[in-house]
Amino acid sequence: MFLASLTPYTMWGFYGLHDMFLLEPYHFALEAIKKLAVFVDKYLELLRFASFIAIARTKGDDFTKTLSAFEERHLGF
Repeated sequence: MFLASLTPYTMWGFYGLHDMFLLEPYHFALEAIKKLAVFVDKYLELLRFASFIAIARTKGDDFTKTLSAFEERHLGF
């Protein structure tokens, strides 16, 4: 990620400063939601539910547009 190369933060938003470890909430939340979405989708698949994301993408409604915009631009960050 371009931003990560300019900052001392890890992909997950961790930063070591002397003897302290700090957490930057935006990058942590972004990575956490990516992992959580994959986990939930797989969990529901194992319970024999259809993929919510796959079904939503076929509808082409406002939710699908918002989802696509978020995936592409990450709220502009």
